[in-house]
Amino acid sequence: KHTFKFTVTAEVVPIEVRLSSSELQMSFPDDSLDVSVSRTVTLENPGNAPCEFFWASRGPFSVTPEQGRLEPFSSAEVVVTWQPAPGHKNSQRLALHVPGGEDQELPVTGHLPEPKCAFTSKKLDFGLVPVGIARTGSVEVKNTGEHPAICFVDNFDPASGITCEPERWRVGVGETQKLTVTLKPPAAR
Repeated sequence: KHTFKFTVTAEVVPIEVRLSSSELQMSFPDDSLDVSVSRTVTLENPGNAPCEFFWASRGPFSVTPEQGRLEPFSSAEVVVTWQPAPGHKNSQRLALHVPGGEDQELPVTGHLPEPKCAFTSKKLDFGLVPVGIARTGSVEVKNTGEHPAICFVDNFDPASGITCEPERWRVGVGETQKLTVTLKPPAAR
């Protein structure tokens, strides 16, 4: 039987997750009619141990998936989506938490020129409309701003009997878009 003594030294390093982008600048293509725009970010685990990650979405920005696991020496993609919304800033810092590692922030900015549109007439009068009979009218929306505008019609409650076409459109500076509104009052219940 032999007894040996020896010294072992090791350097313990924290778990590291690398991001493919240090910041994101997001904007809509000129011809887009979408309500959101997305960008892909790659997360890389250069270490020899698996790690978990957790994103904190903020304001009009979200990350999918919000959490996951990276195996050693692997990478995964997440999708950052920006959906502009009234009352929310179009610039945020998305937080990435890595248990056992260093937390990070990903600055994201959405660029959206300020559109300005107005109806060309103040009201659309259908007059008296009998139950079950459809009446159609039209109204125009004019772009009075300095940038092209992408417009959407909020969904009407189907029980209201109101529909509008088109539901989304692009209108250039100084241009107008005709909307066809149909009213068909539903039968009383």
